[in-house]
Amino acid sequence: AIDNAYRAITLAPELAHGYKSLGLAYYNKGWLAKAAKANLRAIQKQSDFNEAMSNLGYIYREMGLLNESLKWTDKALKADKHNSGSMLHKAQSLIALADFDQAKYWLDRGLKLQPDSILANLVVMKWHNLQGDFNQAQAHFLALSNRLKATPLLQEEYLTTLSYLNEDNTIARIIQSQDKGFANRLNVKLIQTITAEPLDIQQIETLKAIYQKQLAMGSDQAHVSLALAMLSAKQGDTEASYLNLGRAIHQGWLSKVLLHRHPVFTELAKEARFQLLLVEIETQLAYQQGLNRE
Repeated sequence: AIDNAYRAITLAPELAHGYKSLGLAYYNKGWLAKAAKANLRAIQKQSDFNEAMSNLGYIYREMGLLNESLKWTDKALKADKHNSGSMLHKAQSLIALADFDQAKYWLDRGLKLQPDSILANLVVMKWHNLQGDFNQAQAHFLALSNRLKATPLLQEEYLTTLSYLNEDNTIARIIQSQDKGFANRLNVKLIQTITAEPLDIQQIETLKAIYQKQLAMGSDQAHVSLALAMLSAKQGDTEASYLNLGRAIHQGWLSKVLLHRHPVFTELAKEARFQLLLVEIETQLAYQQGLNRE
Protein backbone atom coordinates (compact mmCIF):
# COMPACT_ATOMS: atom_id res chain seq x y z
CA ALA A 1 0.00 0.00 0.00
CA ILE A 2 2.85 2.37 0.84
CA ASP A 3 4.61 1.61 -2.45
CA ASN A 4 1.43 2.10 -4.46
CA ALA A 5 0.70 5.40 -2.73
CA TYR A 6 4.17 6.59 -3.73
CA ARG A 7 3.51 5.42 -7.30
CA ALA A 8 0.33 7.52 -7.32
CA ILE A 9 2.27 10.51 -6.01
CA THR A 10 4.92 10.02 -8.69
CA LEU A 11 2.27 9.92 -11.43
CA ALA A 12 0.38 12.97 -10.12
CA PRO A 13 2.47 14.85 -7.52
CA GLU A 14 0.19 17.87 -7.72
CA LEU A 15 -2.82 15.94 -6.34
CA ALA A 16 -3.60 15.62 -2.63
CA HIS A 17 -5.23 12.18 -2.69
CA GLY A 18 -1.97 10.27 -3.14
CA TYR A 19 -0.59 11.80 0.04
CA LYS A 20 -3.79 11.06 1.94
CA SER A 21 -3.56 7.43 0.79
CA LEU A 22 0.07 7.35 1.91
CA GLY A 23 -1.02 8.64 5.31
CA LEU A 24 -3.59 5.87 5.61
CA ALA A 25 -1.02 3.24 4.65
CA TYR A 26 1.46 4.58 7.19
CA TYR A 27 -1.28 4.65 9.84
CA ASN A 28 -2.13 1.00 9.25
CA LYS A 29 1.57 0.19 9.51
CA GLY A 30 1.55 1.82 12.96
CA TRP A 31 3.76 4.74 11.92
CA LEU A 32 1.77 7.65 13.28
CA ALA A 33 4.34 10.43 12.85
CA LYS A 34 4.82 9.50 9.19
CA ALA A 35 1.05 9.26 8.75
CA ALA A 36 0.62 12.78 10.13
CA LYS A 37 3.36 14.14 7.85
CA ALA A 38 1.71 12.60 4.77
CA ASN A 39 -1.67 14.13 5.64
CA LEU A 40 -0.04 17.52 6.22
CA ARG A 41 1.44 17.25 2.73
CA ALA A 42 -2.03 16.45 1.37
CA ILE A 43 -3.37 19.64 2.94
CA GLN A 44 -0.42 21.55 1.48
CA LYS A 45 -1.60 20.38 -1.95
CA GLN A 46 -5.30 21.07 -1.21
CA SER A 47 -5.89 23.56 1.58
CA ASP A 48 -9.58 22.68 2.06
CA PHE A 49 -9.10 18.89 2.10
CA ASN A 50 -11.59 17.96 4.83
CA GLU A 51 -10.75 14.23 4.89
CA ALA A 52 -7.02 14.82 5.44
CA MET A 53 -7.78 17.34 8.21
CA SER A 54 -10.11 14.89 9.90
CA ASN A 55 -7.49 12.14 9.58
CA LEU A 56 -4.93 14.40 11.22
CA GLY A 57 -7.30 14.96 14.12
CA TYR A 58 -7.63 11.20 14.52
CA ILE A 59 -3.88 10.56 14.30
CA TYR A 60 -2.91 13.33 16.73
CA ARG A 61 -5.48 12.01 19.20
CA GLU A 62 -3.81 8.60 19.12
CA MET A 63 -0.46 10.31 19.70
CA GLY A 64 -1.85 12.02 22.79
CA LEU A 65 -1.53 15.47 21.16
CA LEU A 66 -5.10 16.35 21.98
CA ASN A 67 -4.86 20.09 21.43
CA GLU A 68 -3.50 19.50 17.92
CA SER A 69 -6.20 16.90 17.40
CA LEU A 70 -8.98 19.37 18.21
CA LYS A 71 -7.34 22.07 16.08
CA TRP A 72 -7.51 19.85 13.01
CA THR A 73 -10.99 18.47 13.65
CA ASP A 74 -12.20 22.08 13.98
CA LYS A 75 -10.53 22.92 10.66
CA ALA A 76 -12.17 19.87 9.10
CA LEU A 77 -15.58 21.03 10.33
CA LYS A 78 -14.93 24.53 9.06
CA ALA A 79 -14.21 23.04 5.62
CA ASP A 80 -17.36 20.86 5.79
CA LYS A 81 -19.63 21.75 8.71
CA HIS A 82 -22.09 18.95 7.96
CA ASN A 83 -19.56 16.10 7.91
CA SER A 84 -20.64 13.57 10.55
CA GLY A 85 -17.28 11.79 10.46
CA SER A 86 -15.47 14.98 11.49
CA MET A 87 -18.05 15.54 14.25
CA LEU A 88 -17.34 12.05 15.57
CA HIS A 89 -13.58 12.55 15.39
CA LYS A 90 -14.03 15.75 17.40
CA ALA A 91 -16.14 13.84 19.92
CA GLN A 92 -13.36 11.28 20.29
CA SER A 93 -10.79 14.03 20.90
CA LEU A 94 -13.01 15.57 23.57
CA ILE A 95 -13.53 12.14 25.17
CA ALA A 96 -9.76 11.74 25.35
CA LEU A 97 -9.60 15.17 27.05
CA ALA A 98 -12.21 13.91 29.56
CA ASP A 99 -14.60 16.67 28.40
CA PHE A 100 -17.50 14.24 28.26
CA ASP A 101 -20.30 16.82 28.12
CA GLN A 102 -18.90 18.56 25.03
CA ALA A 103 -18.08 15.18 23.53
CA LYS A 104 -21.73 14.15 23.95
CA TYR A 105 -22.85 17.29 22.11
CA TRP A 106 -20.77 16.42 19.04
CA LEU A 107 -21.56 12.74 19.33
CA ASP A 108 -25.29 13.46 19.33
CA ARG A 109 -24.91 15.69 16.26
CA GLY A 110 -23.04 12.97 14.40
CA LEU A 111 -25.58 10.36 15.45
CA LYS A 112 -28.48 12.53 14.32
CA LEU A 113 -26.98 12.72 10.83
CA GLN A 114 -26.13 9.02 10.66
CA PRO A 115 -27.90 7.01 13.39
CA ASP A 116 -26.84 3.68 11.85
CA SER A 117 -23.21 4.72 11.44
CA ILE A 118 -20.78 2.09 12.72
CA LEU A 119 -18.34 4.84 13.74
CA ALA A 120 -21.05 6.75 15.63
CA ASN A 121 -22.12 3.72 17.63
CA LEU A 122 -18.51 2.77 18.24
CA VAL A 123 -17.87 6.24 19.70
CA VAL A 124 -20.98 5.91 21.91
CA MET A 125 -19.49 2.74 23.40
CA LYS A 126 -16.11 4.43 23.84
CA TRP A 127 -17.85 7.42 25.48
CA HIS A 128 -19.22 5.04 28.11
CA ASN A 129 -16.08 2.90 28.41
CA LEU A 130 -13.67 5.78 28.95
CA GLN A 131 -15.84 7.01 31.82
CA GLY A 132 -15.83 3.53 33.34
CA ASP A 133 -19.53 3.06 32.57
CA PHE A 134 -19.04 -0.45 31.25
CA ASN A 135 -22.60 -1.59 31.99
CA GLN A 136 -23.97 1.30 29.91
CA ALA A 137 -21.59 0.45 27.05
CA GLN A 138 -22.84 -3.12 27.19
CA ALA A 139 -26.46 -1.98 27.24
CA HIS A 140 -25.89 0.22 24.18
CA PHE A 141 -24.39 -2.65 22.24
CA LEU A 142 -27.19 -5.03 23.17
CA ALA A 143 -29.79 -2.46 22.12
CA LEU A 144 -28.37 -2.21 18.61
CA SER A 145 -30.03 -4.01 15.74
CA ASN A 146 -28.74 -7.48 14.93
CA ARG A 147 -27.25 -6.07 11.72
CA LEU A 148 -25.07 -3.61 13.64
CA LYS A 149 -24.25 -6.08 16.41
CA ALA A 150 -22.76 -8.35 13.77
CA THR A 151 -20.25 -5.64 12.77
CA PRO A 152 -16.69 -6.76 13.63
CA LEU A 153 -15.57 -3.34 14.95
CA LEU A 154 -18.53 -3.08 17.32
CA GLN A 155 -18.10 -6.70 18.38
CA GLU A 156 -14.47 -5.98 19.25
CA GLU A 157 -15.35 -2.92 21.33
CA TYR A 158 -17.96 -5.06 23.07
CA LEU A 159 -15.25 -7.62 23.89
CA THR A 160 -13.21 -4.82 25.43
CA THR A 161 -16.22 -3.80 27.52
CA LEU A 162 -16.77 -7.38 28.66
CA SER A 163 -13.11 -7.74 29.68
CA TYR A 164 -13.65 -4.96 32.25
CA LEU A 165 -16.82 -6.65 33.47
CA ASN A 166 -14.98 -9.98 33.96
CA GLU A 167 -17.41 -11.63 31.53
CA ASP A 168 -14.77 -14.18 30.49
CA ASN A 169 -17.23 -16.90 29.52
CA THR A 170 -19.19 -14.52 27.29
CA ILE A 171 -15.95 -13.37 25.65
CA ALA A 172 -14.97 -16.97 24.92
CA ARG A 173 -18.41 -17.75 23.48
CA ILE A 174 -18.41 -14.69 21.17
CA ILE A 175 -14.89 -15.39 19.91
CA GLN A 176 -15.75 -19.02 19.24
CA SER A 177 -18.94 -18.11 17.37
CA GLN A 178 -17.24 -15.46 15.26
CA ASP A 179 -14.25 -17.61 14.36
CA LYS A 180 -12.37 -15.47 11.80
CA GLY A 181 -15.07 -12.87 11.35
CA PHE A 182 -13.34 -10.13 13.34
CA ALA A 183 -11.65 -7.21 11.63
CA ASN A 184 -8.67 -7.11 13.99
CA ARG A 185 -7.81 -10.69 14.85
CA LEU A 186 -4.71 -9.63 16.78
CA ASN A 187 -6.71 -7.43 19.14
CA VAL A 188 -9.26 -10.20 19.64
CA LYS A 189 -6.49 -12.72 20.35
CA LEU A 190 -5.05 -10.30 22.95
CA ILE A 191 -8.41 -10.04 24.74
CA GLN A 192 -8.84 -13.81 24.58
CA THR A 193 -5.36 -14.42 26.01
CA ILE A 194 -5.55 -11.99 28.93
CA THR A 195 -9.01 -13.17 29.99
CA ALA A 196 -8.51 -16.92 29.54
CA GLU A 197 -7.73 -19.35 32.32
CA PRO A 198 -5.57 -21.32 32.72
CA LEU A 199 -2.52 -19.33 31.62
CA ASP A 200 -1.34 -20.18 28.09
CA ILE A 201 2.37 -19.35 28.19
CA GLN A 202 2.95 -20.25 24.55
CA GLN A 203 0.13 -17.99 23.34
CA ILE A 204 1.45 -15.10 25.46
CA GLU A 205 4.95 -15.52 24.02
CA THR A 206 3.57 -15.71 20.48
CA LEU A 207 1.62 -12.48 20.89
CA LYS A 208 4.50 -10.71 22.61
CA ALA A 209 6.75 -11.57 19.67
CA ILE A 210 4.22 -10.05 17.23
CA TYR A 211 3.92 -6.79 19.18
CA GLN A 212 7.68 -6.58 19.81
CA LYS A 213 8.23 -6.94 16.06
CA GLN A 214 5.84 -4.03 15.48
CA LEU A 215 7.86 -1.88 17.90
CA ALA A 216 11.12 -2.94 16.26
CA MET A 217 9.71 -1.93 12.87
CA GLY A 218 8.99 1.59 14.13
CA SER A 219 5.40 1.49 15.38
CA ASP A 220 4.67 4.39 17.71
CA GLN A 221 1.10 3.33 18.55
CA ALA A 222 0.38 3.36 22.27
CA HIS A 223 -1.91 0.34 22.07
CA VAL A 224 1.06 -1.83 20.96
CA SER A 225 3.01 -0.95 24.11
CA LEU A 226 -0.12 -1.33 26.23
CA ALA A 227 -0.70 -4.80 24.78
CA LEU A 228 2.85 -5.80 25.78
CA ALA A 229 2.23 -4.38 29.27
CA MET A 230 -0.95 -6.45 29.58
CA LEU A 231 0.70 -9.65 28.39
CA SER A 232 3.65 -9.13 30.74
CA ALA A 233 1.31 -8.47 33.67
CA LYS A 234 -0.65 -11.64 32.84
CA GLN A 235 2.66 -13.52 32.83
CA GLY A 236 3.74 -11.99 36.14
CA ASP A 237 6.67 -10.11 34.58
CA THR A 238 6.30 -6.90 36.59
CA GLU A 239 9.36 -5.07 35.28
CA ALA A 240 8.45 -5.63 31.62
CA SER A 241 4.90 -4.51 32.33
CA TYR A 242 6.07 -1.24 33.90
CA LEU A 243 8.51 -0.62 31.05
CA ASN A 244 5.74 -0.94 28.48
CA LEU A 245 3.24 1.05 30.53
CA GLY A 246 5.73 3.93 30.65
CA ARG A 247 6.21 3.68 26.90
CA ALA A 248 2.45 3.61 26.26
CA ILE A 249 1.90 6.77 28.30
CA HIS A 250 4.76 8.51 26.48
CA GLN A 251 3.18 7.49 23.18
CA GLY A 252 -0.15 9.04 24.12
CA TRP A 253 -2.16 6.63 26.29
CA LEU A 254 -4.01 9.02 28.60
CA SER A 255 -6.96 6.99 29.86
CA LYS A 256 -6.47 6.58 33.60
CA VAL A 257 -9.79 4.76 34.03
CA LEU A 258 -9.09 2.08 31.44
CA LEU A 259 -5.62 1.48 32.87
CA HIS A 260 -6.55 1.45 36.54
CA ARG A 261 -9.68 -0.68 36.24
CA HIS A 262 -8.48 -3.41 33.92
CA PRO A 263 -8.49 -6.77 35.75
CA VAL A 264 -5.08 -7.74 34.32
CA PHE A 265 -3.52 -4.88 36.35
CA THR A 266 -5.31 -5.68 39.63
CA GLU A 267 -2.12 -6.64 41.46
CA LEU A 268 0.06 -3.91 39.95
CA ALA A 269 -2.57 -1.30 40.85
CA LYS A 270 -1.79 -1.91 44.53
CA GLU A 271 1.81 -0.75 44.08
CA ALA A 272 3.17 2.78 44.51
CA ARG A 273 4.94 2.60 41.12
CA PHE A 274 1.65 2.02 39.38
CA GLN A 275 0.07 4.95 41.19
CA LEU A 276 2.92 7.17 40.00
CA LEU A 277 2.06 6.25 36.42
CA LEU A 278 -1.56 7.22 37.04
CA VAL A 279 -0.36 10.57 38.39
CA GLU A 280 1.73 11.02 35.22
CA ILE A 281 -1.38 10.41 33.11
CA GLU A 282 -3.21 13.08 35.13
CA THR A 283 -0.28 15.47 34.64
CA GLN A 284 -0.17 14.93 30.89
CA LEU A 285 -3.95 15.23 30.60
CA ALA A 286 -4.00 18.44 32.66
CA TYR A 287 -1.32 19.87 30.37
CA GLN A 288 -3.40 19.05 27.28
CA GLN A 289 -6.53 20.47 28.89
CA GLY A 290 -4.61 23.67 29.66
CA LEU A 291 -3.49 24.01 26.05
CA ASN A 292 -7.08 23.55 24.92
CA ARG A 293 -8.25 26.41 27.16
CA GLU A 294 -5.63 28.85 25.84
